[in-house]
Amino acid sequence: MVRSLAVLVGLLILVPNFSRAAATAGEAWTPDKLSAFFDGAKAASGSAVPVPADGAPAAPQGGVPPAGQAGQTAEGSQGASAVPAEEPRQTGAVPEGSRLNLAGPDDGSKGSASPVGTMGKAPPPLDEIAGSDWRTVGHIEDAVSDGNLSSREKQDFWDKLRNGAFWDDIGDQLCRKAKIPLKYDLNLGDVFHAKPSFERYLRTGVDGRMVLVDRAELAVGLGKGVPVLQSGSLGVSVSAGAEIRGASWVMRPLKGAKACKELDELVDFREVKTVYPLKASRFKAMQVGELWAMPLTLRATFGAGVGYPVAGVTPVTVSWGYSREGGVNVTVRRLAPDTLRVRIRIDHARVTGPAIGLDYSITGAHFYDEYKTSGQDWAEDNMGGFVGKQVFRLVERPIRRELERYLALRLQWLTQFVKEDHAVIEFVLDPNNDKQMNGLEELLSGGKFEVIDSLYQRLKVAGQAWLNLDTLKDQMPQLAETYDAALKELGSGARTFLGTERAESVIKGFRLKFPFLFDYKRNSGVRDDKITMMDDTGGEYGIYKGHRESESGFIGVPFLGQVYNYNQRRSVMTYVHTAKDGKADAAGLVFIQQAGYTSHSEDSARSLAVDAHDVMALVGTKGQGLNPRTALPLDNVFPMTPRKEEEWTSDGPPPTKDTGPVYDRGMGAFTLVLGPKAVEEILNAKPEDILRSYVVASDSWEKDAIRWALDNGKIKADGSVEYEWRKSPYYQRYRSSDDSQNDPEYAVRYALSDAKKLVRRIQEIRAMRPDGSTEPEAANRQAQALRDIMAGKGKGSLDMEYEEMLKIFVQLTEAKNVTAEFLVSAKPKAKKKPVIEGRYLLNRGMEDDASLKALAETANKFNRPSEYSD
Repeated sequence: MVRSLAVLVGLLILVPNFSRAAATAGEAWTPDKLSAFFDGAKAASGSAVPVPADGAPAAPQGGVPPAGQAGQTAEGSQGASAVPAEEPRQTGAVPEGSRLNLAGPDDGSKGSASPVGTMGKAPPPLDEIAGSDWRTVGHIEDAVSDGNLSSREKQDFWDKLRNGAFWDDIGDQLCRKAKIPLKYDLNLGDVFHAKPSFERYLRTGVDGRMVLVDRAELAVGLGKGVPVLQSGSLGVSVSAGAEIRGASWVMRPLKGAKACKELDELVDFREVKTVYPLKASRFKAMQVGELWAMPLTLRATFGAGVGYPVAGVTPVTVSWGYSREGGVNVTVRRLAPDTLRVRIRIDHARVTGPAIGLDYSITGAHFYDEYKTSGQDWAEDNMGGFVGKQVFRLVERPIRRELERYLALRLQWLTQFVKEDHAVIEFVLDPNNDKQMNGLEELLSGGKFEVIDSLYQRLKVAGQAWLNLDTLKDQMPQLAETYDAALKELGSGARTFLGTERAESVIKGFRLKFPFLFDYKRNSGVRDDKITMMDDTGGEYGIYKGHRESESGFIGVPFLGQVYNYNQRRSVMTYVHTAKDGKADAAGLVFIQQAGYTSHSEDSARSLAVDAHDVMALVGTKGQGLNPRTALPLDNVFPMTPRKEEEWTSDGPPPTKDTGPVYDRGMGAFTLVLGPKAVEEILNAKPEDILRSYVVASDSWEKDAIRWALDNGKIKADGSVEYEWRKSPYYQRYRSSDDSQNDPEYAVRYALSDAKKLVRRIQEIRAMRPDGSTEPEAANRQAQALRDIMAGKGKGSLDMEYEEMLKIFVQLTEAKNVTAEFLVSAKPKAKKKPVIEGRYLLNRGMEDDASLKALAETANKFNRPSEYSD
């Protein structure tokens, strides 16, 4: 520990950079625990955790080739053993002997193996819960694999929470911020710049272990902003710029989960690694989990803004911007000892967005001047003039940046319109096959494959993508020819994929921030995707998404993050698969709800589980009660701690509410899939069933009065209801006009009118695909309309939250056509209180359904790469 602290102190004095980079997860989680995502604690006791390969069993004929093979092993699978538990685990959540391994891998000591076991082709063991159709599963890697529909959303959400939150291990947090930067900025005037740079830093990988990142980059660009109008305090300006940026990223997993114990790896420059030279021997020597990336991007921007100063410092601004981007990225990733994946991704994007904001920063100029003068003088006196000055600059920049960020007052609105084209070419190879590796060397280093044969060719492809004279789909036949030639060069045995994606999205955002105290962000959006498979698989996916997300943080601490956080995200996705023969399936629907927090009460920590229980208790009921078999078993998933209740007294203060234990941090993810059969049942539901389901899902105080109207009235085919209110026991003979809003009759009329709109809208959506038509345009139009009604968008939208609409839909379908997953990890503040963690499944669709896996694997190929994902 002393050695680690000494290394840390040296980094803080000499070459630190505490800039926060948003680490976006993206690869399949291999072995370890969800809460390792939070703190890298010691592993739990129990048997070794079985780990599947990155991919999944192959899809049936006509499906999409998988990204990996079943039965392959992940890193550390040989001879792995469990590590003693740091804390007791919640009993009952997971079968004894196959417990979840969520708290983190080893403690970072050198030479220790990661607690990862091997996995054969058998499905994971499930454990029954008495009185319930839900089952527990003893390991969680499939929940974040490429074959899971919500895996990327989970990883992105958890990463965002962890990177913005304050954790209890302050020393390790500071070590995670340590960065060795070597940057140079060459400016010619105020127009041209060239920025070569190299950075080495640590990040927490998706399995909880640390990842060592070596990133070399060169950016060359032109840019200029020009004021065009000044009238008093009001100013108008325009700006334009262009940039070429290329990089080499190498991400290598380390053995430990504690950043402070990996600082010696950070400062060991004997093993600095770049992607070049691209040699067969280097591909074969890659570690399992190691990832190389070679992105090259062309970008041009134009913007215009109007500013008005506040207190003479930072202006209120209204701005508009447009950017156009084209790029190509080649990634090489070692998935398993016998699996190496190569992906070539070509991108074109256009972003247009107006923004309105108040951005007032307390600069603290006097404070800066004082500490800069004294700090630089001290550094020069103790280290020498030149060295001291350079060292102080490295230390001063991140300190200034953090203080400016936490001292800022911000009020911002933003809307962006984005259009994107992507192409993905994938090879899955055996790194132990000399012929394949020699073929890969020739393809990557030059000669046969135009997309990646040299820097010049990649720049050419990026330029073509930037110009976008033809869509990438139109360009793919030519790419397919070189793709076929590449297959011959690689030799037999390579598994491949070739496809394109077109996407359009609209994103709206809002932010309110007070210095140090409070930071609130909210965003929502919709996105339409079309994925086309260009290889022998053929076919298309139409994918339509909508989301709402919020982040709340309180008490900000520079370098450490927010002390109190609560983040939540709700998203819906509808999808249609069109086969190679041109026939489209019915639409399917996926709902994902997530919550994450730090320092929250038990009631808040278990609220997501309660929400999931309330939805799942309604499956198949058609407004006629509850279904205990499909309800999420709360007593197993998140048991309530017994509370002490104080009694009222006549002369004493009111009783204090016992809120139960406080949880340091935790997360939950609820995924519900209504497949094509379930959606067909919803769209063909009787008006009576829709009305009764609506009443159950609504939050009206007058449900009994509404039910009376349904039971005693005449329900018509269009969803309207005729009833005689004077015969109702809720009829009020005398009332004043002031009481009209509290009259049950008003609530009944409003609810039945809203329910009629829902009936009509469902009937309209059903008519979009008459008689089960397999025509792709009709099926995709129906899927888009389903997304809109769930997200509260478009024609006939209702004033209902996602969960309320979902409660209606699940009542209208049979339980056998519904599949769901619930994931939870919560660590209490009290040391003696057991950690709550588990993965629960309703039906086996998330594990076994080949069509769902094919959809998930195909969609995940087009996710934007990150530091941990290809």
